Amino acid sequence: MPPSPPPRQPTAFRRPWMAAAALVVAGVAVYLNGLRTPFVFDDRDVIERNPSILSLADSFFPQAADGMTTSGRPLVNVTLAVDHLLGGMDVRIYHATNLVIHLLAALVLYALLRRLLGAAGDIAAFLGALLWTVHPLQTESVTYTAQRAESLVGLFLLLTLYALVRAADPADAVRRQRWQMATVTACLLGVFCKEVMVVAPVVALLLDRTFLAGSFGAAWRARRGLYLALLATWLPLAWLVAGSAGRGGTAGLSVNVSSWHYLLTQTWAIPHYVRLVFWPWPLVFDYGVDLIREPGQVVGQGLVMLALLGTTAFALVRHPRTGFALAAFFLVLAPSSSVVPVATQVIAEHRMYLALAAVTTLTAVGLQRWLGRTALVTGLAVAFALAAATVARNRDYQSELGLWRDIAAKRPQNARAYANIGQLLSEQGREEEALAAYAESLRLLPEQPRTLFNAGLSLTALGRDDEARASYARSVELDPKYVDPRANLGLLLLEQGAVPEALAHLAEAARLAPDRPETLSAYGTALAMSGRFGEAEAVFGRALTKATDPALLATLHFNLGNAAMASGRTDQAAKEFALAVQFDARNAAAHFNLGVALLRLGGRNTEAAAQLEEALRLDPGLTPARTMLAELRRSQPAAK
Repeated sequence: MPPSPPPRQPTAFRRPWMAAAALVVAGVAVYLNGLRTPFVFDDRDVIERNPSILSLADSFFPQAADGMTTSGRPLVNVTLAVDHLLGGMDVRIYHATNLVIHLLAALVLYALLRRLLGAAGDIAAFLGALLWTVHPLQTESVTYTAQRAESLVGLFLLLTLYALVRAADPADAVRRQRWQMATVTACLLGVFCKEVMVVAPVVALLLDRTFLAGSFGAAWRARRGLYLALLATWLPLAWLVAGSAGRGGTAGLSVNVSSWHYLLTQTWAIPHYVRLVFWPWPLVFDYGVDLIREPGQVVGQGLVMLALLGTTAFALVRHPRTGFALAAFFLVLAPSSSVVPVATQVIAEHRMYLALAAVTTLTAVGLQRWLGRTALVTGLAVAFALAAATVARNRDYQSELGLWRDIAAKRPQNARAYANIGQLLSEQGREEEALAAYAESLRLLPEQPRTLFNAGLSLTALGRDDEARASYARSVELDPKYVDPRANLGLLLLEQGAVPEALAHLAEAARLAPDRPETLSAYGTALAMSGRFGEAEAVFGRALTKATDPALLATLHFNLGNAAMASGRTDQAAKEFALAVQFDARNAAAHFNLGVALLRLGGRNTEAAAQLEEALRLDPGLTPARTMLAELRRSQPAAK
């Protein structure tokens, strides 16, 4: 780093608590308008459809619906469970926690910089932390709840470095062992947040060499045991990574993405991140999955990367402090922005969360060196401009549909943006508009099983069954293990009378999802329509052990009643129809069938008449019930 200016400082910076309070006030001010932001994108899976956050005990074993965002990151999941315990689905609680994590990280960064830069660098330490706190690049890690993983791992990596510095402080020898334990503890906690913590021991050793011991050898001799303990945290990290199965098959060297193409894409991405530090527009929530496949596409960016890496290597030798900042920048980005593909997010601004600190610190040190005492005024002006941009960026998160439209406007080749626009429009009942968005997504990226499935849902809602059937079939063709389109295709075929074909699809769906009661119910219906009533009853019975929704339970008992009636077991049928009515009192068909079963049992005409009357009340157009009720009433005098 450039040499520090003389140690003359404004009076305010002789009291660190005032600078710390200013950081907190600034952070709250810029993120206050994001506290009511709705859950978006992965938030739905991580929070709304994540059963493992419903209790603290279960939260240590993440079960988010997407199987990716929190798997292998149990501490992140635990914090979400705490939020759920405090406020259920109140978005303000989750956003407040994200903000608290960010503010704690800002305070630790400030404390770390004060120790590294010394008394002469107080202004630079404050400005470096302030610019980092209010920078709009941070919105994706603070306002977007699901990216809490990024801010949490950033906090614990900073804590690891701060505790290391305290552990090496000769003036703090009495507490040295405690600080060493704190160093390892912070590193271990970070391991349970995100895989990027793998670089913590390396960054720590580099910091020790640069600011504390003077050389790698001296650092190792002085703190060998500490570094062995830090390296030992790679063991639980490896266990967590193995348990997450490559983030649900979306990350790692085994995914269907070339490491070379991914590296070329990062050659474009990293200079882009650096540009966004100094000119944070346009910010993009989702860059899609497009890869750069030819080196010729990134010649300019490649030269920039070579220059940056060369400068880092030179600085590490000749200007170690500057070299440390540059090397830390690349090290923090390396796990996700080098050769290990993350197939679902080839570029992501949230990866800059901690790496940004290196750039803002170098900027702040440069300002203090070149501007002297006026650096504070200039830095505050820059911070104010960045804060205004952050407040404006938070507004983009106020509507999920608006956020995805913002993405489509900035990245018109992003097929995922149009797919999500379509899904959100469909949720609002705007099916024609949804289909247009799905069509654009499929034009950009034709082989999307999920988008084809969603398009099928919209087509079904519009009554365009033949087109829906084709869309479901294409989805199944692309992904034979995708249960939803296969089950829907089977149901649609049942409605169209193609029972054998429907049965084949529903049998496979039931095999793929043996614990999904809705799929089992559909399969049982197909078996019953094929005359295989015994098998149907067995499948319905299995579904009953899995079902919890009252409407589905009513359907299952209704179907069991029909199967029992077809098998001549009228008494059992009556019991099943009675249970169906119990779970769904507004089911006219169940009331009617119960009435019929009671009539067939004999001697229960009054009960039967009551059920038929209720069926007619619920569905006045139920002609068979009206006819049977009239015949029953005509037979009453004769019965007397």
